[in-house]
Amino acid sequence: MGRAPWQQRIRHLGVIAAVGLACFAAPLAYLALRAEGFNVVLGRLAGSEGLTLPARFGPNLARVWAQLWEYGPGVWAALLLVGLAALALARTGRRLLLAWVAPSLALMAAASELWPRHILVIVLPELALAGAGWGVVLARLGSARWQWAAAGGLSVVLLAGFLPYAATAYRDPGALALPAFARAQYVTGHAAGFGIREAVAAFPETVPPGAPLVASMFPASCRRANFYATHGIEMACPPPPGLDAAAAALAEHGTVYVLVEAPPVGLDIAALDAHATRVAGYPRPGEAEATASVVLWRLDAAPTPPTPE
Repeated sequence: MGRAPWQQRIRHLGVIAAVGLACFAAPLAYLALRAEGFNVVLGRLAGSEGLTLPARFGPNLARVWAQLWEYGPGVWAALLLVGLAALALARTGRRLLLAWVAPSLALMAAASELWPRHILVIVLPELALAGAGWGVVLARLGSARWQWAAAGGLSVVLLAGFLPYAATAYRDPGALALPAFARAQYVTGHAAGFGIREAVAAFPETVPPGAPLVASMFPASCRRANFYATHGIEMACPPPPGLDAAAAALAEHGTVYVLVEAPPVGLDIAALDAHATRVAGYPRPGEAEATASVVLWRLDAAPTPPTPE
């Protein structure tokens, strides 16, 4: 390819650009039809919220670095770095690394805040390149017997770390070794769903049949919770914090059950003119029942004071 004429190189670049555009055609068409602009997808990547380049790049680089060292056993990161270093010894390998490093640095510089789903586009090519680097190492061993032995040893090392990690992810995902920012999203944050699933599963024991039930949480969390409501008891999903919906149900029925997620989205129970009873708390990993982020409340209308004669 290094001796290919420029016309052929330009033609290949055009093919690459066309394939890239085709990959994004469906989501772009969806956004255009919904007429919501691109902020819904770009989110934190759309703007830098007034942050300077160092203020953006430093934290983003730290998150990418944490993604490398704080997932699972440290031997994974060591093997990854050795593979990348081995790939850098070959001229073609250095070109591949440059093709990965340049857009990765641009993403870290442009994004106001990187999250695991954004960093994934950096990590997946990184894993492939590290594997290519180990291919370079194995190729230099010469004998096929030594190559197979080394490949088998690497497989054993990887599986020795992966199998316990996978077992923990299946049995107790809250105990996984994760970077702090990833743990906030996947374990302790509202998007993880911990606490909400347990609350929904307990509805047959905590909520009387036919009682009004209102969610005070992000609508997406409420919809996911209702997905788990296999027993038929579903929550109303008003816009957060759901104060008006809870007040309306309270005025109509005299009693309403409200499943409240921790601030900043959940409502302040004291804002309602009602007698509040804490039915149960559903802690996320690392929380206690008394400090649970997800709490089910029963609200009873305050008695109307008698009119003086």
